[in-house]
Amino acid sequence: MENEKQKLEELYWKNNLSSREISRLFGVSHNIILKRMKKYQISRRPLARKMKTPAFMN
Repeated sequence: MENEKQKLEELYWKNNLSSREISRLFGVSHNIILKRMKKYQISRRPLARKMKTPAFMN
């Protein structure tokens, strides 16, 4: 189990992959990855916020 936790942390934090990208690598559903991250207490990155520049305000 420790190996799985380390791999998830490496892919998510060091390689900056999304949980969806990780799920594709392992061939499992996105929800499985989220459940495993919760089980291993792997914190999630903050959601990206919309950029507030003039080009995006139209």
